[in-house]
Amino acid sequence: MTLPLFRAHTRLRAKTSLAGLLASQQPLVGTLVVDEENSDARKAVYLLTFSHPKQPRSACGVQLQPPESFTKERLLAALHDVLANPVYANVGNQARGAGAGVTLLRCVVASEFHEADESGVQHRHYHVALQALETFRFLPYKRSLLTRWGLASHWSSSKLGYWSALRYSVMASPKKPLKGLDPSPLG
Repeated sequence: MTLPLFRAHTRLRAKTSLAGLLASQQPLVGTLVVDEENSDARKAVYLLTFSHPKQPRSACGVQLQPPESFTKERLLAALHDVLANPVYANVGNQARGAGAGVTLLRCVVASEFHEADESGVQHRHYHVALQALETFRFLPYKRSLLTRWGLASHWSSSKLGYWSALRYSVMASPKKPLKGLDPSPLG
């Protein structure tokens, strides 16, 4: 399937006509080729964000690591580690979980700059678009990233599929200028 690319991603605050929405989008030159995806496997696709911590420790007392202290390769290694060996809260959680870990089908790690903080410092953060072979719940893996690697992470499930998570990670938009994106994502 080939889809047109759009520069603007408009968040609607009120009812908007289709004509108004289409008028606000500006097509880019080129097309994006997207494979058909299994609509039943949407919980196998996640967009992860690793942001610079605002405090030195998590709510449970874990020393937080800034993501810019990791290379893309080290972050991917940490992700492989936690997907193979999740940390469950208890036996009941483990029984409901995958048990044997998660198998990645595809994954891209990209870095991006935050806006400057109050002191004028710009911190780098990471986005990871991933698609797994099986569907899974992310909490044991999020817990593993925190307890073993000191990485706080935000997981969101893409309703549109892997291409949507990938697009957010590597494509420019009005709020994400091209100069702030990673010129060489890992994946």
